[in-house]
Amino acid sequence: MKSSFLICGYPRSRTMWLSKFLSVPGISVCTHEACEFAGSAGEFWDNAERYAPGDLIYGNSDSANVYVLPALLAERPMTKVLWIERDLKKVAQSMRAAGMPFEDKALLNLEMMRELHQDHIDMSVDFDNLIYGNVCHFVWEFCLPGVPWDWGRWGLYADQKICYSREHPTPEKQFHKFLGWVQRELDEIRKERHV
Repeated sequence: MKSSFLICGYPRSRTMWLSKFLSVPGISVCTHEACEFAGSAGEFWDNAERYAPGDLIYGNSDSANVYVLPALLAERPMTKVLWIERDLKKVAQSMRAAGMPFEDKALLNLEMMRELHQDHIDMSVDFDNLIYGNVCHFVWEFCLPGVPWDWGRWGLYADQKICYSREHPTPEKQFHKFLGWVQRELDEIRKERHV
């Protein structure tokens, strides 16, 4: 792959929309929730190479990125990291409205991981500002350096709702590999902090 980026954020923060918008045929591939299919950083990046061989730019837009961010960056330190900021109360409301499984504890854990890995985040964008072309242009340039901005592509995607919903529910996930990886990462953090 030519270069890489990771988009992190809470659920319901346009991660699926961004994965589609930033997947430009012949230029870039941005997966959505690819962490699910990896049990280590090495396996994650091996999978990425299969998605984006050669000169393609690779990204993963995924709330779960933040759980394993240091490990992902240790394998590919030049990877750019974008955080989509959204108020947790609005996240919870949106999850309930979409009929998604919801636990306060899970959101609080994501918030804790974001704070813990704050130093690894290169840029943050407010969710509410993703409706503006100039903000998405900024995100585009950050994730796809050197790729000319495409107002026509923006026009095609700007008003689309690309997300899980009651009509299109979250598919069943297979997290067993990923959960083992997260547990190992958390164990390392506890060792480092002597917790």
